Amino acid sequence: MDEIEREFLSPRAKEVLGTLYSIRDEGAALDVAVNNAREESTSPDGTIWACADGQGFIRALVIDDEAIRDYSAEELEDLISDVMIEASGRGQAVGEELVKDFVPENFANLV
Repeated sequence: MDEIEREFLSPRAKEVLGTLYSIRDEGAALDVAVNNAREESTSPDGTIWACADGQGFIRALVIDDEAIRDYSAEELEDLISDVMIEASGRGQAVGEELVKDFVPENFANLV
């Protein structure tokens, strides 16, 4: 809390503001946790690998030379799509679990 807030706000306003700052900090920590979550998926033959974060965004994709050599363009496209979709879904599921369990401790103090 800065000097102006401490000097001019009522005790109750300071309490509410402190609670809001606490919730903001907990939310920022949750955001970091969701963005740092990682889930991956691999093709059945292991030649394609993808990794997604807790929001389901693909953060890495590896396609081995063997996959490019062994599959037609359409087959390769299907394999890549399947691996990316699975990794994305897994990442989203982890992120949703993190968010679902998030209830700021001090939230009840505001109502």
